[in-house]
Amino acid sequence: MRNIEPSPERIVDNGRMKFGTFKTPVENPDFLSVKMPGLSRFGFIKKTRFKQWVGWGISHPEWYGCIFMLDAGITRAANFYSRNLVTGEKFKYSRISGKPFFEDAPDLIKGTYSCNKKGFNLGIESDLASGGHRIKVSCAPEKNAPALEADLFFHEDLSRLQPLVVSLPLRSGHSIYTHKAPCPASGAVKVGDTVITLDPKRDIAILDEHRSFLPYVTKWRWTTCAGFDSQGRLVAVNLGIHDTISDNEKWNENCIWVDGKISYLGVPDFEFNMKNPIEPWRIVERNGRADLTFTPVGVQPENNNFLIIKMRYSQPYGRFSGFVIDDDGNKHVFNDFFGVAEFMDARF
Repeated sequence: MRNIEPSPERIVDNGRMKFGTFKTPVENPDFLSVKMPGLSRFGFIKKTRFKQWVGWGISHPEWYGCIFMLDAGITRAANFYSRNLVTGEKFKYSRISGKPFFEDAPDLIKGTYSCNKKGFNLGIESDLASGGHRIKVSCAPEKNAPALEADLFFHEDLSRLQPLVVSLPLRSGHSIYTHKAPCPASGAVKVGDTVITLDPKRDIAILDEHRSFLPYVTKWRWTTCAGFDSQGRLVAVNLGIHDTISDNEKWNENCIWVDGKISYLGVPDFEFNMKNPIEPWRIVERNGRADLTFTPVGVQPENNNFLIIKMRYSQPYGRFSGFVIDDDGNKHVFNDFFGVAEFMDARF
């Protein structure tokens, strides 16, 4: 049984990260005060090594969307992906930004984040005391995409949902902090003339908040998906394995949520075709508590090679079937739950 601690008043104490699994997100974390090894200890270099992102994958019976804000120290980008699951139409709205996204609001407990560029406006207003996150998006029509407007609310009510909040040690003095949660989604998205209305009793936005000092060589496999079971309960899973964690059995972000209650899982193994990630995947937890087949319907690749900076990344999205077992021994059947998987192999 994993030990869940109250969130620390300071996650960085005397230059050292505090590691563990916490009950709630950490308030006002000062990640840049952590002591880093080698050249990364110097201020400018440390800032370029600090990676942050906030994103949601949004599922609807006929539509999939993804909101993502990335600040990787040396580059910053905001994106909105839209995919019509009936027609196959997909659109990407994206802007590069020179302004840091997270400087004035270092956590998702309460804060505002935005990217406002010509023809692209994305704003996130988080207030967990008020129950969640409001997202507004306005994108002008582009050569290969119609205009897009969105006004959304993702419900993260901490009185009803135990989020995943972990701080994990990586090799060589590096670290990851992440906050994840399956959030009932409401609001509407208009893509061209098509309006997608989100119903919180049916539609889900899976949150991924990430803050890390990653090693130069970084590899991981990860997946998450969510849906409603036959009893109308929101059920979701998060599974990953990091090559830069020495002991993935002790330090991981693996769990299942059932109606807001969280159970922690062991290490998964991933079987997939790295050269063709649109082929089916299989994810099996080593203690037999999860066995999922993932059938992608689309993929978002990102492959870069700039001398010392290289990244091979792919995030397919699609449907999951199989089962996951919670801490009480109950087997939960996943029947075409929607979600994503990804693999990362980077030098950055």
